[in-house]
Amino acid sequence: MKKTDVLAGALAFILVSAFIGSIVMLSWREIPKSNEQLLTYMLGQLSGFVAAAVGVYFSRRAESAPSGSPSDPLSVAGPSTPAPPVQTETSE
Repeated sequence: MKKTDVLAGALAFILVSAFIGSIVMLSWREIPKSNEQLLTYMLGQLSGFVAAAVGVYFSRRAESAPSGSPSDPLSVAGPSTPAPPVQTETSE
């Protein structure tokens, strides 16, 4: 396993944990009116970071997976060539 894979996994775990932890914490505490917009902005930024980190983590996993494995999107999609056209008989 490469050092960058470990770092990407750790970063994704930390960001997802921070996002879930902040949502749980905010559900138990009342948000002051003066801080509502600030918290909304901060959670929006954090959710963007979480989405980016999760995307990078799973794209790296898909790149490192062997070809033909279930995580390989090309093997799941099926053949890339279209089926030949069907010939029908015409009466003259």
